[in-house]
Amino acid sequence: MIDIHNHALFGIDDGASSIIDSINLLKECEKVGIKEIILTPHYILGSKYNSNNKDKQKRLKYLKEQAKENNINIELYLGNEIYYDNDLLNLLERGEATSLNNSKYVLFELPMHQKVNSLRNIVFELKVKGYIPVLAHPERYSYINDDLNLLYELAKLGVLFQCNIGSFFGIYGKEAKKIVKLLYKHKLITFLATDSHKKESKSLKLIKNLDKVLKKKDIIKYTETNPKKIINNEEITLENTTPFKKGLFSKWK
Repeated sequence: MIDIHNHALFGIDDGASSIIDSINLLKECEKVGIKEIILTPHYILGSKYNSNNKDKQKRLKYLKEQAKENNINIELYLGNEIYYDNDLLNLLERGEATSLNNSKYVLFELPMHQKVNSLRNIVFELKVKGYIPVLAHPERYSYINDDLNLLYELAKLGVLFQCNIGSFFGIYGKEAKKIVKLLYKHKLITFLATDSHKKESKSLKLIKNLDKVLKKKDIIKYTETNPKKIINNEEITLENTTPFKKGLFSKWK
């Protein structure tokens, strides 16, 4: 597996707080078969989670050295999970935040409980500059269930979706589980990742159970094939999808 959303880079956000925590998390990742990781610490403008690229590169170099000393055989790359901001494009161009492995793919997240009205404008700005937006865990935003077709519209604009493995097993609640299954049904998932913050991450332990909820070919596509295309900065072919509809009792289908 290639994990494109992981908070193992120490001392930057709410993930690994120390180099020891980083190493322990990487050891757990290796145990469950993860071979490559794009480290994606939060970048939140105006908060304490705003380590710039120069600082992150220094920490990455040290983490690689320590991983080697601990015989951890995982390739490590740098990225960010960038919190939505109207200045997002400038953060990338100024070298404050970074894309995934310096590719055209940009992982970003939205506010959990507040819908963003200018989202389409930011997506358009990123696309014009040659970036491909990747929305982190779309199934977890509380307002998505009110208008699931917002995700369909974003997909049509060229946004890709990274869902969390744990969502299929209910660790983020019933709503997230329901939505991620609908996204899978409508072929809107492009990547699956662990979003691991600590060695105790439930998603890590659930990787082995993915074959109970997904087809094997899709597991390979979401956890290996498409993530590798990010690392190599290659194009990803999107699947044909259809809009969501409401059925009996206004349930999405």
